[in-house]
Amino acid sequence: MRAFLAFELPDDLKQGIVSILSYLRKTCPRGIKWVADNNLHITIQFIGTITTEQRERIQTNLIPVFSELKSIEICSPQIEVIPRNNPRLIWVNFQHNSSDLLRIINTIRKSLQNDNIFIDTKPFNLHVTLGRIKNAVPGHLIPSIVSQNLTDDKWAIRVANLYESRLHPNGPEYIKLKKFSLKGD
Repeated sequence: MRAFLAFELPDDLKQGIVSILSYLRKTCPRGIKWVADNNLHITIQFIGTITTEQRERIQTNLIPVFSELKSIEICSPQIEVIPRNNPRLIWVNFQHNSSDLLRIINTIRKSLQNDNIFIDTKPFNLHVTLGRIKNAVPGHLIPSIVSQNLTDDKWAIRVANLYESRLHPNGPEYIKLKKFSLKGD
């Protein structure tokens, strides 16, 4: 099975993003594969193909890791189209207040590597993917995309999940395998 770890979005944040996605789907209907509303999340780590035994070890090994992490306050949402030259991705980037987050990400990565799972070690970026650009998008649409705004509110991330990703012709289906609660405030 293909798997990944992700933070679950608070409901009010998710609703704000869904509203923006609805507008963007109408404004830019072609050339972009928009993420389905029910698939919105903040990726912690893509894991890739794993066995049932590896999944069980991952779940067991990560319970104490996530229980050590205090809820994460995220803020300052900014819609970005990246990279600037030949854009391929549209996402909402966030700032956070957690001094432990990067340490926990490194602990998760080491745990996965200790289980002989090859992982992508790109720098962690706290974001929600909105869409993948498949064909060139007319340049005049880019300012319209990045000008969309979420309220500059603060949201608390309190849950992470291990997901299975099943690929289908109409897009991926994400199945929650294990919920990890972060330490209370």
